[in-house]
Amino acid sequence: VRGGMGLIRKYGINMKRQVFRERALDMGWEKYAGI
Repeated sequence: VRGGMGLIRKYGINMKRQVFRERALDMGWEKYAGI
């Protein structure tokens, strides 16, 4: 489990940025989508 969490932390930053942008656009958060 810790190994999996490590991968998430290692690649999570880039993944979270893309996912957050997509979700922000879907939710209409133009403010955060522009970041």
